[in-house]
Amino acid sequence: TITGAVPVIVGGDHSLMYPDVVAVTEVYGKGNVGVVHFDAHFDGIPLLFGHYLSHGAPVRRVIDEGHVKGRNFIQVGLNSVKPGKKDIKWMRRNEVRYHFMTEFDRDGWKAVLERVLAEAMDGPEHLFISIDTDVLDPAFAPGMVTPEPGCMSLRELCPMLRALGIQKNFVGVELVETIPVADPT
Repeated sequence: TITGAVPVIVGGDHSLMYPDVVAVTEVYGKGNVGVVHFDAHFDGIPLLFGHYLSHGAPVRRVIDEGHVKGRNFIQVGLNSVKPGKKDIKWMRRNEVRYHFMTEFDRDGWKAVLERVLAEAMDGPEHLFISIDTDVLDPAFAPGMVTPEPGCMSLRELCPMLRALGIQKNFVGVELVETIPVADPT
């Protein structure tokens, strides 16, 4: 039943996205929740080490199983060697919306924010936000699992989160891939 509680999940690796998103879609219905996924990595590898249960596969799994429609899954801050050519074909076939850091560099974060807001509004009433700490440049978040140089700054991420949080019926957020012992601050 719907109690009005908004789950806030902190810690763990990104394999948590699967149970987190499934839990909110069980409350609001499959296909009735959009996801904005802040991450340097695609996290949609078909199988990692022979199975779906990894931090590299939750995106593909929630879409393949129909919990979230691809067109209602928005990836922001991609900045690594993945997705590759086959992954991009899968993303396009499933209508996943995505924004690489090169788009931030070319157009500026405010233009990307406007696109992400428009995409988030063009979908279900409910919104789940997933934040992998590696969407931030390691200078801003040193305690992360898989750092990628040249990612977002806090001055880009925080206004985007605030803007998204007031747009839709916000039903959950996760902050994952943190390693506190690796953070000297």
